Parts: sequence; structure tokens; C-alpha cells
Amino acid sequence: MRRFRPVALWAILIPTATAGCLTLKIADLDVKPVRAYRFVAEKNSIAVGIHPFVDSTESDKYFGTTLLDRNVLGVLVVVENRSSSSSYVLTKDQCSLSTVRNQTPAGASGAPGVSERADAGTGLAIAGAVLVNPLLLIAGIKLGSDSEMIRHNLSRLELRRQTISPGRTAHGVVYFELTDDQLKNPSPSLVVQVSLQDLKTGAVETIPVPFELRAQ
Repeated sequence: MRRFRPVALWAILIPTATAGCLTLKIADLDVKPVRAYRFVAEKNSIAVGIHPFVDSTESDKYFGTTLLDRNVLGVLVVVENRSSSSSYVLTKDQCSLSTVRNQTPAGASGAPGVSERADAGTGLAIAGAVLVNPLLLIAGIKLGSDSEMIRHNLSRLELRRQTISPGRTAHGVVYFELTDDQLKNPSPSLVVQVSLQDLKTGAVETIPVPFELRAQ
């Protein structure tokens, strides 16, 4: 199994450092209920909806940059806890992106054949990632107001560790780095897997959400 490289937020910013002087306007993220999303999966008392940002206009609107042009896939993850008594912990490190060789039919037993996987980590704490201080990478680069705004917004929207109480929802964006080949020849079977830990029992629930890497 070959792992995708995790992406750090500073890696998205460096190519934007030469932005012009005009002040960039970034819209607030429009977060809907889980049932409103095209890609939804449910397991036990947890429902997960995802929205991959593959449309350039939409990406520019909410992030101030076209993420896929920088080989980055941003995915909005919305989780609804429908339990009446259990609370769950959600973190970005428990979200992953996989390609699937053979799609398992709905209701069939066994897991689909995963060929590649990407973890939505910080890029600084995963084996194989280069340990580099992002502040050193941007040192000496003139950061205009647009770059500062984009950096702040990417960080603000990123999925944070949070506890989801019964009847509540949580959301955030996770970022995955894709290769040129994966963008040119996207797999028809992509899956975002979201794992949550039961706060009381410690049990982990993993919900796979299949989706397509193309604009609607």
C-alpha cells in the first residue's frame, strides 16, 4: 500500500505569495445539514456528509485560490451525531482518503480493496513527512494581504478536534495532496473514511463515504 503525502497548509500558500495588491474577498463557507449533501453515509447513530471542492469557481470563492491547481483536494466533512446518549470525538487525523480497486456492493461483507491512502494530518507529524518549520519556508517571501487572508482562512476552516454531543453536528475541511497523475486520471472509486471515537467506551466507528472527483 502506497501512502499519499499529507499536505501542510503552508504548501498551499507559497505559490500565492506574489499575489497582487487588490484585497481578496472570501465568502463564508456555506455549511448545510448532512442530508443536503450529494455524498452521504450512515452507520449506527452517525451520519457523515462530504463535499469535495473540485470546482475552480467554488474553490476561489471559499478559499481564495483554486486548490486543485496546487494538487490539493479540500473536502468539507459534516458529521451528525444521532445518538441519544453517546458523544464522539472527531479529529482530522482520523480522516483518510483512499482509492478502491474493486468496489464492494452495498450490503456485502468485507472491506473493498484499498490501493492507496492519504491521511489528512498536519504534514509535520506523520512518518515519511519532511519535518520543516513552515515559518522558515515563508521567511523572505513578501506576503501580501491576499496571501495572509488565504492562510488565515485555510487554517480557520480546517477540521479541528471536537466532541460531538448527542443531537449535535460538527464540520471542518480536510486537505489531501494528490499527484499530477491522480488529477489527470482520477479514480472512479474514491472514499473518504471518517473515524470517530466513543467518548465513554473508546470504541471507534469508521464511516466510509464514496465520492467522485469531478464537478457536479
